[in-house]
Amino acid sequence: MSEELSEKLKRIENKIDSVKGIVQYLASSTHEIGRRLNATVAENIDVQLLKLPDSLRQSMFVMDKLKEASTYQVAELTGRTRSAESFHLNQLERMGHLLKFRRGKKIYFKIPSRQTNHLVPDRQRRTHSS
Repeated sequence: MSEELSEKLKRIENKIDSVKGIVQYLASSTHEIGRRLNATVAENIDVQLLKLPDSLRQSMFVMDKLKEASTYQVAELTGRTRSAESFHLNQLERMGHLLKFRRGKKIYFKIPSRQTNHLVPDRQRRTHSS
């Protein structure tokens, strides 16, 4: 009986060791996947945008889609009035997230390129024209 019990305990121990190996493999795989995901997210999302209020973030997501747009164009996609959207876009421009420029009589906004955004001082961002 004790030999039989000892054999069963060894099989249980082997199974536990096998489960431990699987758990360790999954933990390391999950860690690697998380690391890669975090790196990808960091490349694609400006963390500062996550700190913005929802109203400004909504405008930025639309601007990211359009790349360059007038207040009216952004307002059509956000569902807000032109004046409310103008307020939000001007806030984003003052914060340095957007560039504001005139084309004819209309005012347009665009997202500055990542490569040059840090090179443009705040006051130049506000008066930049294309």
